[in-house]
Amino acid sequence: MPVAIVMLLVVAGFVSAGRFVAAALSVLVWIHSYETGKHPSASEQLYQATKALKHKAKAMKDKVRENGRHMQNMAREVTLFVSFFCGTSVRGELLYLCTCMCVVCKCL
Repeated sequence: MPVAIVMLLVVAGFVSAGRFVAAALSVLVWIHSYETGKHPSASEQLYQATKALKHKAKAMKDKVRENGRHMQNMAREVTLFVSFFCGTSVRGELLYLCTCMCVVCKCL
C-alpha cells in the first residue's frame, strides 16, 4: 500500500512537471509571436492597458507637482502673514510648521 502512494505521487509529479513545461512553452511562443509582429490574441488589450497606465502615471505626476506648488504658495502666504503681524522675519522651522499646519487643517 505505501508503495502505491509513492508511485502515485511520482506519477503526479511528472504529470505536473509536464504541464508546467507546456505552459512555459506556450508563453514563450506568445512572446515570440508578439515580438515578431504577428500580434497574437490579447496583445491589443496589453497595449491599451500599458497606454492607460502610462497616462494615469503622468496625470498623477502632474497632480503631485501642482499640489507641491500650491503648498509652497500657501507656506509663502502664511510666512508673509506671520511676518506682517509679528513684525519679524520667519525662519525655516516656522515655515515648515506653518506648512504642516496647512496640511493638517486642510487649507490646501
